[in-house]
Amino acid sequence: MTTQISSDVTVPTFQPRRPWPTLLAWLATTIVVALICTLVVVKIVRPERTGGVDPVTPVSDAVALKLATVPREAFAAAKATPVGMVDVLHPRRGPLLTGVSPNGVRLPLVVFVGTESSMTSAAERWALIVAMSRFGRFTKLGVVTSSATAWPPSLESFTFRGARYRSAYLSFAGYELTAEHPDALGNYPPTATLPTEIANLVRTNDTTASDLAAAPPGVPAVPAYPFVDLGGRSVLVGTQVPPSALMGISRYDMANILSGPPRFKSLSVLTAANELVVQLCQLTHGKPTNVCS
Repeated sequence: MTTQISSDVTVPTFQPRRPWPTLLAWLATTIVVALICTLVVVKIVRPERTGGVDPVTPVSDAVALKLATVPREAFAAAKATPVGMVDVLHPRRGPLLTGVSPNGVRLPLVVFVGTESSMTSAAERWALIVAMSRFGRFTKLGVVTSSATAWPPSLESFTFRGARYRSAYLSFAGYELTAEHPDALGNYPPTATLPTEIANLVRTNDTTASDLAAAPPGVPAVPAYPFVDLGGRSVLVGTQVPPSALMGISRYDMANILSGPPRFKSLSVLTAANELVVQLCQLTHGKPTNVCS
């Protein structure tokens, strides 16, 4: 069919047609495939959390350096002006507790068992990290904040989940039993299972009954955290450091004041660290001398 434009020119007439069904199907398939590929990439880049446990957030290099380099003068100031501790170390009888270092050497073992949401665990980690940093170095420390519903709330601290410790004098095993944040049901997801020998150690030496005494008749002994064992020679149940010392201060600022002029917050951590160092020096037979002399 033709349409007359002039007497001597003809132009074909085209009727508009609907898009081909096959073309529409091809476009739809392409879009679906693209969406699936996008979701796969997102899943690879941002893996789903397993069991409600948050991945560990690494401590900043600045904070890690401050913890590892507290000057001797700061420890001396805390020794001259100590702060009262909440809980104290108790002597423990038994064989020397040892572990294998990253270098494959068997050394006196320090054990920490805590929970990421606990304010007492949050407080004691500060003292333990500072004390043990005088004998070696932690790597892969993570950061956590204690529960906002406890008092004092939201204390900035660290987690030993995934951490490593290297020393020529001591070995270390840190266990965080539950995660920092609760799940949708309000339960804190488990993050670690204690080896049998560590579980037996806790069961034997850790109880909520006062001063490690046996629980009253009919009342089961319930472990209290944190639990710290220094080479089988001394045990801490609870925290030396008053949790109030960490209230309202950032992790970065707290790490900074440890090296500054004496004040309650820094003295609380350093007094506890000094007590730990005394016990650790007994395990290492006075080494290194620049720490234990």
